[in-house]
Amino acid sequence: MNGGNNNAQRDAQREEDRRRAEITRNTQQANAVFDSPERQAQYDDFYGATRELGMQDLDKQKSNADRQAKFALARSGQTGGSRARDVGTSLGEDYIKGLLTVDQLALAGKSDLMAADNASRQNVLSMVMSGMDLTTANSNAASALRSNLESGKATRLAGGLGDLFGGVSTLA
Repeated sequence: MNGGNNNAQRDAQREEDRRRAEITRNTQQANAVFDSPERQAQYDDFYGATRELGMQDLDKQKSNADRQAKFALARSGQTGGSRARDVGTSLGEDYIKGLLTVDQLALAGKSDLMAADNASRQNVLSMVMSGMDLTTANSNAASALRSNLESGKATRLAGGLGDLFGGVSTLA
């Protein structure tokens, strides 16, 4: 009778070893999806596109601010003088601050995307640990990555930069 218990115990151990090996294999596959070089390139592309969008907004605002300042200075008869130079300097400083803001927002958007991916990874790995098969795990991982990239919450520039040159009319 002791032999029967040993056989059952060995069978149970073999089944547990198989289950653990499958979980390990599925975990490695799911991680490979999240850690792929393509995804790393997408992070950089996302940063670049977000930064480009911000730069377009910033450059447009700068052009409008320059034009407003020019007309405000002309209305007050202060073109070509020290006041015009001061206004130009102030606009240049605002532009530099805007450049930093664009970069910070683009980096924050990239970080948001990476954090969303990490949360998705943890969710998929949790499902794998509970016995999800490899095909479903990979499908869920790919779906999560696609959803995170398309998500509106992943970018902080969706609403634009705001008015970075709002005080132009009061400068002149």
